[in-house]
Parts: sequence; structure tokens; C-alpha cells
Amino acid sequence: MEPFEKEQVVQLVDRWLERSHLSLKQVLARVQAQGCDVSKDYFDNRFRRFDVRPDIPPDLTLAIIAAFTTGLAPSECCTPAEAIELARLTHLPIDRFNDMGEFFPDQAFAEVLGRYMPTSVGPDKTAATTTPNLMLTPPLHLPGKSYHRLVGRTRELEQLLELLREPERKPIVAVIGLGGIGKTTLVQEAMDRCWQEGLFDHIVWTSAKTERFVGEGTHKIEISDFSFERLLDEIGRQCDRRELPKMPPAEKEAAVKHLLQAKRALIVVDNLETVPNSEAFVEAICQILGQSKLLITSRHHIRHERAYTLDLSGLFEADGIAFLREDSAERGIDLVAQASQADLVEIYRASGGAPLAMKLVIGQVSRWPLERVLDNLKAARYAGPNYDFYQFIFKHSWDLLTLEAKQTLVSMAVFDLANGCTEAALAPVCKLSPDMLQLALDHLILLSLVETFGNLTTRRYTLHSLTHYFILSDIVKKWS
Repeated sequence: MEPFEKEQVVQLVDRWLERSHLSLKQVLARVQAQGCDVSKDYFDNRFRRFDVRPDIPPDLTLAIIAAFTTGLAPSECCTPAEAIELARLTHLPIDRFNDMGEFFPDQAFAEVLGRYMPTSVGPDKTAATTTPNLMLTPPLHLPGKSYHRLVGRTRELEQLLELLREPERKPIVAVIGLGGIGKTTLVQEAMDRCWQEGLFDHIVWTSAKTERFVGEGTHKIEISDFSFERLLDEIGRQCDRRELPKMPPAEKEAAVKHLLQAKRALIVVDNLETVPNSEAFVEAICQILGQSKLLITSRHHIRHERAYTLDLSGLFEADGIAFLREDSAERGIDLVAQASQADLVEIYRASGGAPLAMKLVIGQVSRWPLERVLDNLKAARYAGPNYDFYQFIFKHSWDLLTLEAKQTLVSMAVFDLANGCTEAALAPVCKLSPDMLQLALDHLILLSLVETFGNLTTRRYTLHSLTHYFILSDIVKKWS
């Protein structure tokens, strides 16, 4: 049997690596050890879009899972949850899910399968052999979760669900925040809850994401420009109206409008900030929504009278520490999972409660002392080990800033993050006229680069700690 080439393995498991503690080197070693005689044709367009059903045989999925459960130390083996995520990503038929149970202890696998696919257990059935309740199983085109359970965000999740449950509330809900703050994770949890509660006839998932941060590096996603017409095509495909993408544009739009008036659908657009002319895009969707809802994630605020904005910031300290313990335990990194409270508080404060930054620190602590890891995070450098991380979070927004907005952002580095500053205190530092400063601050707030707090009479402005590290770095000079 001919083993996989490295490029094939990357295509096959790239998305799975997001939710796995396994390195690409470990993945490659396992799959090569397993070997396979499947032709390269099976790997074309693998995992590029969730709505496209991959042409990958069920037996190959099961063979890959078998390879990942043997051969290395138990702490490095894939978990039942990771196996089920791979099965979902490769669209393993539901009736073959129980076949994965032979690779894991019965009770452990049954518990995870029950969490992902609710079951009805009869008096003569065991949990490991029950048939999933297909009405509660999330549609296969929805992305697999990149987390075991949602840590924190209880208030934000309930607020989001309340907005989605009530038809008379705003039809557009936008979850806004800095890159890596957990917007997509929150929306995924909301989608799952909406499906379990039967709030919508259809859930449509689309993503305008152009790159992902996996492990410690960025990975470009090869997608065509996201457009309104492409969204219409996705709605047709994911709502079982396969004829819609073949219609002329005007006829297609009318058909989708009729569909969304007749059925209640949740339309999700992830990473709206990368969509060209995004405000016009949102307005076009609004015109055809009918009784459906539009749920958006974006790093940039949208201005629309029918939109409700949910601003997302870092996790609270208690939730951040719980996240550090749980994520590190899931990845088998005991140095963090069993760390002292003081060390975890230090990680939390350095990361500003941003989940992506905390995940980065967890991975690096397995190789370097904690002090060096946190110093690298704070002392962001163009030639440093975390450049890809800062580029992923800030480059797109930085390129959109005016010179005055960049000047204002850099000037804010002199103020204490906890107390921030007023507009009056900032003016003499950035040396802009009141009108120019107001425009600059407005621009920075819209792009989630400046946070605001205060009351109706006095507003204060501050930075997330990651933004603070970034503007003090030589990366800003290189990009300018």
C-alpha cells in the first residue's frame, strides 16, 4: 500500500488539527504507518467548504481514526470527541458512527456520542448501540465544534438566544469583537442550542474567512470572493433547494426571498469584515429575510438600524482560569492543567482573557518556561515567534486605518489600560484637532481596536492588552 504524501495529509486533517493537540508531524507519522491505497482524487477540495460533501469512503475515515488511536503514548492518542469531529467533517454516514466505538472504551465513547448526537435509549438497548435521534442531530453542513464545552459566556449566550428566540426582536444580530476573542465559538454554541430547541426550520452556515490561525501559524483559505449571489446559492443548497444555484440572478433572489418568508431560517455569516462593501451586503440580505434571522460575526461594527450589536471582550478572570485548565487538560498539557492559581492568573492577565491568546500560551508552555512565553507575547516582534499571531489579529484592520487613526492608536499606549483616558486627555498627546480626533476614535472603535466605557456624560477609551502589545512593537513600524 502506498502511504499518504505530506500534502495529502495536510488537506485531509487541516481542519481537524484545530481541535486536536496532535502536531502535523505526529499526524503524518501515524497515517504513513497505517498506509492506504486510495487515489489522490479522493483528496481534491477536501474540507474547503462544509456544504460540499467530500467523496471520501466511510472505511477510509474509520481507518484514519484507527491509526490515530494507536502507536503513541495514551496522552497523545485522539479522544472520542476528536474522532467524532473527524467523522462529521468527512461526512461519515450516521449509521456508521457506532463503528468508531471499537477503538475506545464503551462507556467513554457512549458518553461523547450522546453529547454530540442525542439518543433515545429503550429498555432493551444500551447507550453504545442506540440509534441517534436524527431530528436533534445538527445538519452535516454545520462546522464541527472546536471545543469540548463552552467555558464562560453564559450571559452573552443567553442574551444571544433571547434575541434569536423572539421573532419581533431585531432581525440582524452582530457579534463583534477583536480577532481571537471567541466570536465564532459563541455563535456555534448558539446555533447548536437553536437547533436543539427547534427554533428554526433551517440553519445556513457560511464563512467569509480568508485565513485561520492553527497551532502557532496562519493558514490561508482558498475561497473565491464572498458575494450576495454566493450567499443565495448557499441558502439554496443548505435548505434542500438544489435548483436555486442554477437560476438567473433575479429569479434566484426572488425564490430565496419566498423561501425565507415561508420558512424560518437562521442565516449565519462568519467573518463579515472580509466581505467587500459589507454594509451593502447586509442591507441586501435584510431585504429578503422575511421571518428569518441573520447572525453575523465580525471584527468590525456594522451600522444598520435593524441590527442588534453584541460586543464581545475577554473572558472574566474566573472563566479565563477555568478555560486554561480545561483546554490544557483536553490537549494533555498537564503543566498548565495542574498549574498554581497564581500562574494561571498571570497567563490570564497577559492574554487579556482572549481565548486564542491563551491557547497559544498553553501550546508554548509545553516547550518553553512560562516567563519566556509571556515575555514573547508581550514583546511582540516582527522577527519574533508570535508574529503570525499578531498578523492574524491586526493586519487586516491596520490596513484600513487612516494615518490619523494610526497616530491616535499609537498615542493611547501612554495611558493606563485599567483607567484608559478621556478624549480631552488624549488630544494633546496625539496632536489632532477635535474634529479629526473624533473621526479617528470613531474609526478605531468601529474596527474593535479601541474599547469604550463610562456613562452618558463621560466616555473613556482604552485598549485590550493584546492591542497594547501590538502598538508598542516594531511590527507597527514595519507595516507603516
